[in-house]
This record gives sequence, structure tokens and C-alpha cells, in this order.
Amino acid sequence: MARRNLLTQDERQRLFEPRTDHFSVIRNYTLAAEDLEMIGRRRGDANRLGVAAHLALLRHPGFGLHANSDLPEPVLNYLAAQLFVPTTAFQTYGHRQQTRTDHAALAAGYLDLRSFTRDNLAHAIQLAARAAARSDRGETIAHALIEGLKAEHFILPPPDTIERAGLAGRARARKQAAAELVAALDVETMERLDALLVNDAEFGMTPLAWLRDLPGAPSTKNINALLRRLQYVRKLGVNASLGLATSGFRFGQFVREGAVVPPFLLADYTANRRRATLAAAIIDLEARLADAAIVMFERLIGGIFTRAKRGQERRYQDAAPSVGKLMRLFGATIAALDMAEETGGDPLLLVDEMVGWHRLMSARPHVDALAAIGQEDALVLATQRHSTLRRFSANFLDTFTFRASGAGSNLLPAIELLKEFNGKRGSQLPESPPMPFANRQWSKLIEVVPPSWTVWRLI
Repeated sequence: MARRNLLTQDERQRLFEPRTDHFSVIRNYTLAAEDLEMIGRRRGDANRLGVAAHLALLRHPGFGLHANSDLPEPVLNYLAAQLFVPTTAFQTYGHRQQTRTDHAALAAGYLDLRSFTRDNLAHAIQLAARAAARSDRGETIAHALIEGLKAEHFILPPPDTIERAGLAGRARARKQAAAELVAALDVETMERLDALLVNDAEFGMTPLAWLRDLPGAPSTKNINALLRRLQYVRKLGVNASLGLATSGFRFGQFVREGAVVPPFLLADYTANRRRATLAAAIIDLEARLADAAIVMFERLIGGIFTRAKRGQERRYQDAAPSVGKLMRLFGATIAALDMAEETGGDPLLLVDEMVGWHRLMSARPHVDALAAIGQEDALVLATQRHSTLRRFSANFLDTFTFRASGAGSNLLPAIELLKEFNGKRGSQLPESPPMPFANRQWSKLIEVVPPSWTVWRLI
């Protein structure tokens, strides 16, 4: 089995190797006056340059100068320039291993650093786990681990140890987050979550796959399908506050995983991981289903009014030829009246002679019809599609709990009245129903005897 890696090769280079660009060399490897004084007490250029190398590499990246390791040329050149010694002196440094060992201990003591031992591995894993509670990225975890060890004055262990501690810390963070989520679930809820991965004949698939399959196009069938899924999710009994049981990042990871991992793979997870992932997925699904249902409800209501307005526009277009004839008729009538005024003749006789009373009176129904089109209210026209609204409105109102504050609070009695009378055939509005309408004209459309239930419901 291939070994799992925390870092890529590029990430290892950034974290574990000295940076050699000009600004990084100056920032990381400039020696202070105290450093120069301590180094100056060594005898010989090679020893002074060697001690400087130990100090430099203990500070960054933090591993120190190990046996058979070399300094990058830019770092060596910069250290040598500060000490006013030739770079060639480093070639003769540390032929005796004891010399390197002594200088390493000297530099560590000077910097107040301590060695990392096997006994410290558990602490390193805990540092990595804390970082993994906020991120899953290997580089982020390793960087936090390195900085944590440095803050506690450790000489960094080998890169391989850092990677292994990071992997173990990330695994611990995942397990801990799953355990925190599952601890907030009761046995019945966990059983209902497990059942989401079992094929159900009612859906022809697993309930989880069915829940993920969100209908898209606005229609009465699709909004009821969304509401059915939302009601199913709520019956699972997973409280949205469960997300507060662990870190926000870890909960988000479970949400993202639960949204895409196939049910058959989720079934192979460990019990805690599976249930935590499903619980997070259900919380996310509840929010997405509610949002989708509200958006679709708005589109369906808007569609009812849009179709009503389009019908009105079509009637205008269909009446265009009649409008032309009527305008010509009225033009001839005005011309006859104008002639009567100029000549002093009888207006009625001239209208009858030039236009014809029979022709003029026969136009009256057409004029009344055009006037009626102009006076049509879009709300009244929309009530013609009231049956469409009834197919989903009651289900929608029963699925949601409505709250309001301030000016919106006067909507709540109207919503409660809607819920009370939904499904009752032949029901009529009370004599004084709630009318929280911004448009005063709408209130007038309802103020008839008996009050118009159909119009009021649509508003």
C-alpha cells in the first residue's frame, strides 16, 4: 500500500528548505551584534562560519546544520560577508563530527532551544490536530505545527516526522469532529440517518439519493416535490444547532462531503464518520430545500401575474383592428360636429347624414369592451388561475413557520386565516378579514358582499 503524504514536493521545499531569494536571505540570515560577538569568540574562520551556519539554520527553517549537509550558496555567501571570512573556509569545517556536535549544542543553548524527542511526538500530533480543526490543507497544518514547535523552543524534528505528525493530527481532528457531532444525536436519530443509505422501494433508490435530486423548473408538481423532501428531512430530527458542536471548518467539510459522496461509499465509512457526514448533509439539505421552495413559490406566484398581464396584452393586440375602425368612426363624427358649428346646421342631422346613427350606436358595445380591457386589474385577472395556486399554496404555508417584526407583523393574522380555511370547500371570508396590503386598490377589490375569498387569498 502506497504511503500517504501530507505535502507535495513544492510544499516540502517551501517549508523545509532554506529560502535563497535575495530578500529572504537578508530577512532570515542577518546576524545581530550579539550573534557576531558570540561567533567571534570561536577560533578560526572555519569554526566561526560553522557556528554562524548552525545559528542561521536553527532559526530558519529550524532544523539546524546536520552532518553531511551543506549550506545553499546564497546563504553561505551572505554569512561569510557578515563575518568577513572567505566562503572557502566552510569546506574545511567540521572534519571532526564532535566539532559539529559541540557547535550544534552551543548554538542551541545560545538560542534557548531544546531537542525534539520521541516523547514529544504526542504533543506534536496534538498541535497538528488543533491546526486541522481549521484547515484540511497539508501545508497549513505543517506550517502551524512548525510554528507551534518553534514557539515552544524545539529544534524541529526531521521533515518526515513533521509529515507523520501532521497526518496523524489531521486524522485525529476528523475523528474528534465526528465524535462531537454524533455525541449530540440520540439513538433513534442515528437509526434514521443510517436508513438513508438503504434502498427504498417508495423512491426506487436510497432516500439520500432521492433527497439530493432537487427538482428545478418552477411547476406545481416540482414545488410539491420540494416540500415533500423538506418535510421528510425535518422528520429525521436533526437540529440545525448541531453544527455548533464542532468547529465551523470541520462541519463544513462534512457538509461538502455529504453533498457529493455516493451512498454506497458512505455506507463503508466508520459509524461515527458516516453519521456525522449524514447529519451535516441533512442540515445543509434542509436549508437548500427551504430556499429552493421559497424561490420556486415566488416564481410561480410571479408567473400567475405575468400570464395574466400577457393575456391582457393579447386582448389589446386582438382589439387593434377594432380600435382603428372606431377611431375613423369617431373622426367622422367629430368632422360632422365641426361642420355643424361652422355652418350653423343641426349637429344631429349632420351626424346622421355623414356618419349614420345606426352605425354610430352599433359601435357602442365595442367601445365598452375596450374600456373594460383598460380597467382590468392584474390581480383580478390572476384569480382566473386560482386553481393553480390552490395546488401548492396550502402545502407551502403548512410547511413553514412564519415570523415577522415591525410593519410586517400585520401579515401574520392573514397567514393564520389562510391556514385555517385551506382545504375547506365553500368557506367564506369573515366580514372584516385582515388586509395588510400596501396597494389600497386591492382592498377595494375585496370589499364586496360577501368579501372575495379568491382575490384575498391570491393577494
